[in-house]
Amino acid sequence: MNLNHLLSYTKAVTGIVHGGRAFGGPLMVSLSLTNRCNMRCIHCYFYSPHAEHPNYNLLRLARQTDCELPDDKYIAAQQKLDMDLKRAETLIDELVNMGTFHFRLVGKGEVFFNKNAINIMARIKHAGCRCHTYTNGILLNTDMIDELIKMKFDEIRFSVMAGTDEMYLRTHPGVRDNTFYNLKQNLLYLAQKKSELRINYPEVSLVYIVIGENYNGLFEFAEFAELVKANRVFFNPFDDVGDPGLMKLAPTKEQSDDIKKEIVRVKDYLEARKIKHNIINFLNVFREQLNTTELYKLIPCYYGWLAALIDPDGVVNPCCRCYRSPGNIYEKSFKDIWYSPSYNQFRKISSMINVTHKFPEACDCNSCANHTANLRVYKLLNPFKGNSRQIKLLSSNLPHVD
Repeated sequence: MNLNHLLSYTKAVTGIVHGGRAFGGPLMVSLSLTNRCNMRCIHCYFYSPHAEHPNYNLLRLARQTDCELPDDKYIAAQQKLDMDLKRAETLIDELVNMGTFHFRLVGKGEVFFNKNAINIMARIKHAGCRCHTYTNGILLNTDMIDELIKMKFDEIRFSVMAGTDEMYLRTHPGVRDNTFYNLKQNLLYLAQKKSELRINYPEVSLVYIVIGENYNGLFEFAEFAELVKANRVFFNPFDDVGDPGLMKLAPTKEQSDDIKKEIVRVKDYLEARKIKHNIINFLNVFREQLNTTELYKLIPCYYGWLAALIDPDGVVNPCCRCYRSPGNIYEKSFKDIWYSPSYNQFRKISSMINVTHKFPEACDCNSCANHTANLRVYKLLNPFKGNSRQIKLLSSNLPHVD
């Protein structure tokens, strides 16, 4: 940790202690580069053929507040959005000046569908910040991989869902027969270049969302991870985000029993090959609905000081489960939004939820995906309470989000 990072942490903690305002910028920002995608992954909230609707924030807000659902015209417009390069570069510079030092490049589609993705990544790395991204990996090529190595990109998380051609075709309907082969070749090329150059970056993480269609492919996935020299694997339980169509993808009771038996063999296999994994936590939370209601009766939410999510259309969200935006970067600067009265109001309410038991408006805190970060801060500020038996029990039954 350098002095600038230490200063950013200090300002964040100062804001948390104050409880009602920020003294510095977010430590991490998720930039959603695009809503466009080249695939229709079976588990996707936005493009799955099983989804009843593409689950954009406005639709989730409508479900939560029992309002009218957005029309097809809105959804069609959302699916064409890219973040503009010039606006992204200005935003990155602004955030770095505010103290942000970690960027997560995401999308409600495929990150590399934005033709400027590599330039945006280079801008972040040139500023001396950490950066990781999520991708299906299909649009990568050797030239792009060489660029990522050159800029010392930190981590790429590949959503794979399979370890074999047959399973890949099953979980990615509509793809060409050679798609999995091309993905494998990209990963092998990256592993080869890292070995030749004797470097550890970018780290490669493979992600496997466990659903009914791929429940019996766990061991083949572990073998695939070894083949492509992955640094770690993430096994994640499926979250249907309340979509009736996606609910059907969850493993059955019988499938779940098989998964729990097989994952133990997978754990031994990965550990023998020194591949990091999250299997212990996965077993604790598998088939459990993400429910953070009880946790937030004990701890506050600090996310208003830690991070922000910015969509391709410029909409700023305090987190991925808050659907009422405090502003848009195409209308005012991020700095003005971050220090605005509406953002401060969000901070005041969220920092008191364990006392008032009231969540910020239009925030789905009952199924918070950022509880891990909030737990870390709570334990740092409250070392005795944070390690109480009750909190340990609650946190062990929630997915660990890295």
